[in-house]
Amino acid sequence: MIFGKEKMKKFIPVLLVLPLLLFVSCGEKQPPQKAGGGGDVRIYRLVNQTQACVGTYNSISAAIATVGSVLQDGDEIRVRKIAYNEMFHIGGFTSATDAVIDLSPLAGLSTGITISGYDSAFANPLPDDDTANWPVINGEDTKRCIFIENPNNTGNSQKDIFLCPITIKHFRIVRGATSVYGGAGIISIDCSLTLDGIRFEHCVYSNDTSGYAFGGGGGFLAKIYRGNVTLNLNNISCIQCSIDPAIDVGSSGGGGGLLLLQTTITAKHLLFDNCSAGNINHGAGGGLRIYTSADVDVEDVKAHGCSARIGGGIGTVMFGNTQTFKNILIDGCSAIEGASPTGGSAMSVETAQAGGAFSLNKCTMTNNHVGSGHGALCISSIMSKDSNPTFDIENAIIYGNYHMVGGVEVIGSDIAICRNSSGARIDITLTYSDVGAVETDGIGTYLLLPTHRDQAHCLDTDPLFLGTGNDPYSLASNSHLIGAGTNTGILDHDIAYPGRTPLTCPQGTTASIGAYEFQPLAPTADFTPTSPTITVGGKSTSGRNLAEWLKSHDEAVLLESFKIRFRRETTP
Repeated sequence: MIFGKEKMKKFIPVLLVLPLLLFVSCGEKQPPQKAGGGGDVRIYRLVNQTQACVGTYNSISAAIATVGSVLQDGDEIRVRKIAYNEMFHIGGFTSATDAVIDLSPLAGLSTGITISGYDSAFANPLPDDDTANWPVINGEDTKRCIFIENPNNTGNSQKDIFLCPITIKHFRIVRGATSVYGGAGIISIDCSLTLDGIRFEHCVYSNDTSGYAFGGGGGFLAKIYRGNVTLNLNNISCIQCSIDPAIDVGSSGGGGGLLLLQTTITAKHLLFDNCSAGNINHGAGGGLRIYTSADVDVEDVKAHGCSARIGGGIGTVMFGNTQTFKNILIDGCSAIEGASPTGGSAMSVETAQAGGAFSLNKCTMTNNHVGSGHGALCISSIMSKDSNPTFDIENAIIYGNYHMVGGVEVIGSDIAICRNSSGARIDITLTYSDVGAVETDGIGTYLLLPTHRDQAHCLDTDPLFLGTGNDPYSLASNSHLIGAGTNTGILDHDIAYPGRTPLTCPQGTTASIGAYEFQPLAPTADFTPTSPTITVGGKSTSGRNLAEWLKSHDEAVLLESFKIRFRRETTP
């Protein structure tokens, strides 16, 4: 087409405007968006030492779909917190995976990407403790929230081809639901995954029809036998997540909050509140279920009000691997317990392979309830005498837990040690701990073997908990457990689950026994009673400095009331 001079003059301004229109989608000034509206998701890339926006989309799924054209390794998908309190549905993805967001297209990448919640200007990542403002991924009671699986590894094919590493940060995953294999909140298979700041709420795994049920109310995170992948969890909360009791999740299944299967695990700062898993036949780990032959490192966990068949709070299985648990609080949990007399109202540890080492340091397990089974902590083994794992328990309070006797719930079932083979043996080193009843008599077909108990440094007495406030199972000022532990193997802080600011550990020269350190109250340096009421010879004097008044009076005095200010002792 050929334009005359006059027409060209009119057309040139239009050409000049077009570049501006092409890039307005990444501009920082946009009109407010409605929930789930356009422009809530952007892709950022490091360009010339600066994070630059390379695309704006209506959903995470739309951004993921640009693999091969826009999205590439190292990019960050930012999802902004919109100015609405309404829970909204990010994604809009519908497929056979029955998920709101399908991350499987990322199989085209290699080094991985990050998906993060950001402020409304896409400028700053959301704080770890600002959970109310994290963007919401909503399963809407009909779909799981996030599906992650390499499409090259379908079925049971063992191709050792893995999805790129994925990091997901600062999201609330709400009302995920699934009736097929996997987790209701997240299912991840064959992917090295980092979750940093995730809150699962009301996710339910129910009515499984796959014929291959495992479970995972909040998340099912696994490798499924195709080589080694790693799982890193930090600042994860599971609130009222569950597995429908009607589902038989099998001997390896469970995890009302999370099921971690066949992967190397590092998990820190976890909270499980009123989660449940399994029924009278199967299901372990009301909050957390671990089933892996790789090494496990778990720190700073609180499980409250959770339930399962065994392992009301945590249920783990050992396959000759090393499992380490530090700073653990489990309270108000329960084990339903069915046909097999094991239990573990707080935690169950099962050994299924020779060798391995289990350690538990700075934990508190109290006020947990077991049905027909035994023990707040139940350790069971099928290993022979010469191949059993080692168990080391230090700085532990396992005290004040309940079980059923003759149909009546009574206190006194704290550690149960079980074997289900005549040659099995379980040796436990129990030191610097306060433990009540250690059951060493036969339970049904099981035999409980003696524990190696360090009598010089172990107690069997009321821990004297504070009983009030946000930390009712911290120690009262008159507790004999303060400073009575050992510094061997401790972290530099006491328990630090999501929502709690920890104390330095130890507070003094030696750690306290239990999950909490004790921070004493001390009077201020300017300690002086203010406005005392003093009665002498029936006469009352008030509003005077007590020390000065006592200097000028020889009479016996009755102090009826005065005020004393205290401050917390600080570490220099």
